[in-house]
Order: sequence, then structure tokens, then C-alpha cells
Amino acid sequence: MQYQTLKNKLIQLFLHPSSQSVLILTFFTGFSRLLGFVRQFFIYTRLEPIESDLLLSGNKVPDFLATFLLMGTVYSSILPIASKLESKETQENSSQYLNLMMLFLVSVIGFLALIIVIFTRFILERFTSPEIWTQVIQGGYLEEYILATRIMCLIPIFSAIQSIFGVFLNLKKRFLIFSLAGVVANLGTILGLILSNGSIVVVASFMVIGWVVADSMFLIQALKLGYKLPSFSFKKKIEYFKLHKKEIFKTWQLFLPRIFLIDGFYGAALMLNFIFSTGQNTAFDIGTSISGSFFILVTSLTTVAFPDLSLTLNSSAKTSHFWQKLKKYVLITITMGFGVTIIAFLFSPLIMWLFELLGKGQGNGDYIVLIAQISALSLVFRSGKEILSRYIFAKERVWQPVILSTVGVFFQAIFIFGLYNLNRLNLWDVESDILTDTGLIVTLSLVIYYLVWVLGASKIVWSDYKKTF
Repeated sequence: MQYQTLKNKLIQLFLHPSSQSVLILTFFTGFSRLLGFVRQFFIYTRLEPIESDLLLSGNKVPDFLATFLLMGTVYSSILPIASKLESKETQENSSQYLNLMMLFLVSVIGFLALIIVIFTRFILERFTSPEIWTQVIQGGYLEEYILATRIMCLIPIFSAIQSIFGVFLNLKKRFLIFSLAGVVANLGTILGLILSNGSIVVVASFMVIGWVVADSMFLIQALKLGYKLPSFSFKKKIEYFKLHKKEIFKTWQLFLPRIFLIDGFYGAALMLNFIFSTGQNTAFDIGTSISGSFFILVTSLTTVAFPDLSLTLNSSAKTSHFWQKLKKYVLITITMGFGVTIIAFLFSPLIMWLFELLGKGQGNGDYIVLIAQISALSLVFRSGKEILSRYIFAKERVWQPVILSTVGVFFQAIFIFGLYNLNRLNLWDVESDILTDTGLIVTLSLVIYYLVWVLGASKIVWSDYKKTF
């Protein structure tokens, strides 16, 4: 009898629409991660250490632009406003609003990307560690390094377009195409690596092609769901702006402060660029990708949770219903976080062993495993950050996530550059690689960032709960 009851509950759980959405996201995100491994394998086996370092280093310039203006900003600022329009069952209005935000994002990012294209050499020289820059000049990689970076500056523009359509698809709870974006992007990069013959310019070009294809898929799916494309009439745009003036100003109020909301992972990757030695950039990228691949179930859950929490908050449901739903999501997410931390730590050596087995690598497999295992320790705190940030964004808080992010990056930077300078000045006698190697120091800083974020966010949520009841 108990077995039958448990069986029925499990069947109901898997048939629930939210569970199906999580499973869809998990499956295709997992497939994307698998392709990510293939991409990392080709980077590791088909490019020389300096070439792979330059590809990843050059990509961080436009990637930082996308992170600075889009990551954690578009969804957190635009989705809650769009959800209010959707809850009024005014689908056309949400399209008009989203079109205006797309025009704003593409204009701003396009202008900044143009500045990067004009001053590429100046930016790269200051963005690359002195040791690597010397190798770039002496090895004759400069022109290729500059051109590849300029090509990849198109990616933030396509990312902005995709993020707007992604908001619309999330609100419609259509996660299939949304989850395929990473698959298509990875396929583009893999094809570029296969055809590159060691040229990072070819790889960069195919990366952009992957984004173009993914954007096309998002557009087609959004149109099928009733998305209204923007009118070419300037008069119509003025009318739409007047109609949604209140929502637009509210979005800017949320959006502008949050451009300073930088995730600790991207902060670590950026800081590593200034101090890395040959092979460390590639090792950090592969190692964190290995550990992060086990995080897909958590990100799938929180992706589904965000529109669900936002719509519940803006609906006529009782306040207690919202808090019950939040508690459920938090407990499930943290439990998953502990699970993926243990799994990632234990299985990282196996994945790296497969890398080495399938092809000739760069000879630093043990070092990559160590980075993967250290970054795995941050996953449980990252899980807490993922779900608690969804609460803060659903509540349309402006400065709280920015302050948490800033404080986290501040402690992270103190840790990284403090140990880095102590090691350079030989002011302490420490033999541990974890506290002396640049790549390992940066990886360990991820634990510090996410821990600071979770502690601060937990205090905010608990304070809100006490005030509510």
C-alpha cells in the first residue's frame, strides 16, 4: 500500500508541468554540457597552449561586455515587468514593451562593441598579463589575436537579442527552444575548431555563426507563440513608448544599477586574465566547465522557479502561498547543491582521464582536475545564490543584489590579489600549491564569493519573512 502511494506521488511529480519543464531543461542543458566537453576536448587537443589561451582571453573582452550588461540583468529586470503585462493577458502589449527594451539594449551594446573594435589593441594590451603579451608579440600572434577579438564582439549583440526573446519564451513556459541555445552555440564552436587548422579567427567566426542560428530559432518560436515584431514606423515607436512609459522607467530603475551586478565566476575569469601564465587560462576554463557540468539540474530548476515565483507574487494568491513555494524551491535547490558538489568532486578525474584517453592534450591534466575539484566546493554555495537571487529579483529589489555582488567581488579580489602579491614579494613561507599557484587561487576565490552572497541574501530573505508575518 505504501509502495503504491509512493509510486502514485512520483508519477504525479513527473507529470507536473513544472517537473516536465525542469526535465526538459536538464536534458538539453546536459546535452549542451556534453557538447561543451567536446568543445573543450578540441580546444585541448587541436590548439597549442598559447592559441587556446588567446582564444579564451580574447573572448573574455566581449564576454565581459555581455556579462556586464546582460547576465543577471535582463532577466532580473525585464522578466518581472513583462510578467505583469502577461498576467493582464495583454500579450501584444508585452511584445511592444520587449521590442522597446531590445532596441535599447542593442543600441547600447552595439555602441560599446564598436568602441572595443576601434581600440582593440589598446584594450587587449592592458587586458592580457605581461607574460602572455610578450609571447603574443614575439610569436607573431598579434594580428590574429586582434581580429578574433573583433569578430567575437558581435556575440554580445546577438546575446542581447536572444535574451529578449528568451524572456518571452520563459513567460510562455516554453523551455525547449530556450534550452537549445547552448547546444547550437557549442556546435558552432566545435565546427570552427574542426575546420580551424589552428586559426583562432576561424573558431571565432563559427562561434558567431552559432549565435546567429540560435537567435533565428528563438525568433521563429516566439513568432509562433504570438510575438509581435516591432514596427518600422517611428510614429508607432513613439506611441508604444507613451503607452509603456511607466513600465520602461521602472525597468531602467531596475536595470541601470544592476549592470554592476557581476557574478563571481566572471569576476574570477576576468581577474585571472591580468595575472595568468601559459596554460592557466585554458586549465581554468576546462576545469570549471567540468565541475559546472554537474550543476545543470540546479540551473534548470531555478530557471523554472523564477517565472513561477514572479507570476505567483504578482497574482491574487495569498502571501503564505508564495512563501511556501519559495521554501520548497530553496530546500530542493540546496539539497541538489550538496549532491552535485559531491558528484563533481568525485567524477572530475574520470572526465579528465577520458580527455587524455581520446587525444593528445597539453600535458596538464592533473592540474585541470585540481581546478575542477576546488571549483566543485563552491557549487553548494552557488546553489544557494541561484535560488535566493531569484527571490530578490522577483521582489524587484534594485540595490540589494548590486550590494551583495559588489561585496562578494570585493572579498574575492582581496583574496586573489592579496595572495598573488604576497607570493610575488616572498613575504610568507607557504608550500601549498592552492595558496601559491595563480590559477588555483582564483578558483578558490569562487567559494569566498558565493559564500558571501548566500550569507547576505539569507539575511535579507529572513528579514522580509519576519516583516511579512
